[in-house]
Amino acid sequence: MAKPTALDKVISYTGILVGIFGIIFTIYMFLVIGDAVDAIHAAAINQTNAAIGILADARGIVVATSDSMDSLTSFARNSSNALNQSADSFSSMGTAVSFLATSLGQVPYMPKEATDPLQSAAQGISGTAADMKNTAASMGNVTDNALATATGVTALKEDISQSIASLEGTKKQIDGIHGTVRLGLLLGTILAVLMFGLNALSFYRQLVV
Repeated sequence: MAKPTALDKVISYTGILVGIFGIIFTIYMFLVIGDAVDAIHAAAINQTNAAIGILADARGIVVATSDSMDSLTSFARNSSNALNQSADSFSSMGTAVSFLATSLGQVPYMPKEATDPLQSAAQGISGTAADMKNTAASMGNVTDNALATATGVTALKEDISQSIASLEGTKKQIDGIHGTVRLGLLLGTILAVLMFGLNALSFYRQLVV
């Protein structure tokens, strides 16, 4: 077999360097995107726990409404404002998760199964934000109506309980999506490293044969 020409050697060395660079870049992107996924997960869980705490306190006040209607009205106003702020944070978080899913979709060899659940999570978080807005509006009405009847108290308590249940479900969804995305990111990284590695070995083989 004829010895490789100078041009063949240049092409082979270039292919090897590209393969090595591809492996390093893939690992780097895995670390960067992995940290971003973990940060969004932690922020989502913390925000969810904070919102649940606010709603749990509000429910406790509602239960004790017969003791102090004025206290309930004041607390409802403050809680409504706090929930509105939390809802805005959740809305921004949903946008961030959607952006992350789009970014992951642009990573070479990234499985579609790793990005679709993340998009679903973004929609779920945005939906939770809308539910929190509705609960905040319901609590805001307490300020205007002062919960004139026991029926109003019961209805508000049910709204808050449903919102808490929704947030608990969101936490489980966030945890599940986080695990799925991390697994998909790992598998995509392994696949990309193997592809770049095989490419570099192929060019190396052309040098030694």
